[in-house]
This record gives sequence, C-alpha cells and structure tokens, in this order.
Amino acid sequence: MEVDTKTLVEIEALYGILESLDYYQMLRVPRDAPVTAIERAFAQESKRFHPDRYYGLNDPDLQRKLTRIYRRIAEAWSVLKDPELKTIYDRKLRADPAADVAKLGRSELVQEKDEGAAAARVCTTRQGQKFYDLAVKARAAGDWNGVVMNTKFALQAEPDNAILKEQLSAAQTSLEEHRQKTKNPYKIRIV
Repeated sequence: MEVDTKTLVEIEALYGILESLDYYQMLRVPRDAPVTAIERAFAQESKRFHPDRYYGLNDPDLQRKLTRIYRRIAEAWSVLKDPELKTIYDRKLRADPAADVAKLGRSELVQEKDEGAAAARVCTTRQGQKFYDLAVKARAAGDWNGVVMNTKFALQAEPDNAILKEQLSAAQTSLEEHRQKTKNPYKIRIV
C-alpha cells in the first residue's frame, strides 16, 4: 500500500508537533464546542489517522507514528466526552495557558477527579453530606452566613465529625472578618 505525498507530509508534520497540541487542537474544535461537535470531530480525525486504515503499509516507522497520533486522538476524545474530566482539563488550561497541559494525560485527570470525589466525601451520613455540600456551594458563592448555617446543620447530623468542627470554626472566623470589612462606620444606630 502506498500513501500519497500530501498524507505523508501531514502525518509527519502532525507527529512532529503532537506533544505541543492540546486536546481541542488534536480534534480541531474550538474550546467551547459542544459534545456533539467533539464527537463528530473525533469520528473524522480517527477515520483519517486510524492505523488500520494503513494496515498494508510496509513502513514500520510510519505505522508507529500513526499509532501514536491515533492514541492521542482517542485520549482527547475520552477526556472531552466526560463532563467532569473536561471541566478539570479546561480549568487547568485556563489556570496556566503557558503550562505544558498538552502533556497532561488522561490518567492524571482521572486521578484528580477521583481525589476530588474522595475529598468531597467528608461526612458518613447522607444528611450530613447533604448539608456539607450546601456549605461548599455557599463558600463558592461567598455566602459566609450560609457556610456557617449549613456546617452547623451537618454537625447536628454528625456531632463527632472533627473536620466539620474545624471547618465551622474557620467559617465563623471568615464570617466575622467579612462583617468587619463590610461594616459601615457611618451607620447611625437609633436606640
């Protein structure tokens, strides 16, 4: 089997810059592309670079390059189709665009996803976890009253939880600091 010159040059060029491309660039889609567009792009790119398409090729070096390109395309697809992995990947891209995120593999993203899920599970009871999750959402929104209130509710479900006690103390300190910062010194109190 012979490969035309244009395809050969494209394979060589893509292999040369493979490690510098992020997953979106691998699939040739914009970063805000919906999953359906990502799915179509994966189908198109895998059709172009799948090693089985070039099975009869007598060039082992070119076969190796095609296999590496296809693996990277499949890895990009497996990350971008999973909403949680995609969120982690996007966050890392936004955090430091100059970082070598292109080399960050799926296994590292899955590990971070699993660590996040384990870290999120602070409570042993369903009721405690429910209120703890609400406290986390309130913290993300900057609602310190909500953080304190929901952490107290979680502590009612799990009174011996040391992590919740620690977080309640920190939340109460942050709430007091927030109140001091937003306190209006010109507010007149009528007694």
